[in-house]
Amino acid sequence: MAQWENTLEQAVKAIPDNITANEIIQRVMKAIKLRDKPVDKIERIFQGLQAEYESKKHDPSDMFHLLHILVTNHLNALETHIKDLKYKDEFLQSIYWKIVRDYILWKYRYKCILCGGGKKLNVHHKNYNHHGLEHLYLDDLTVLCEDCHKQYSLGPKEK
Repeated sequence: MAQWENTLEQAVKAIPDNITANEIIQRVMKAIKLRDKPVDKIERIFQGLQAEYESKKHDPSDMFHLLHILVTNHLNALETHIKDLKYKDEFLQSIYWKIVRDYILWKYRYKCILCGGGKKLNVHHKNYNHHGLEHLYLDDLTVLCEDCHKQYSLGPKEK
């Protein structure tokens, strides 16, 4: 394990429950800077975010804002990284998508926009014009239950 990975892991384990988002950002960024070999910054940021996400200490809004702040300075690298992922096998499993998805579900109060149902919800891309930068174009995403998503996918597309 590289030095920065050990440092990041130690920083995440030491995070108390009552820490602010700014303090988390400072700890993650400090751990990222302490490394013994070059590794893709986006991957290191995602590893820090993954640890925070798995800790379940933060609500979807906090995690989304943390993601937004950490990746804002690396938008080109983020978009390239995301577009290089296989959509179903990698992108939909990425910490980036998990955080954006959770935020959209939270924003829409865990309800389908068409029928109001709350079971088997999907976050649907209205278009893929901003794939890789979804966190900046939230209006491109919406919430549909599985049944409405199937019907929507078969019917007319949004413009």
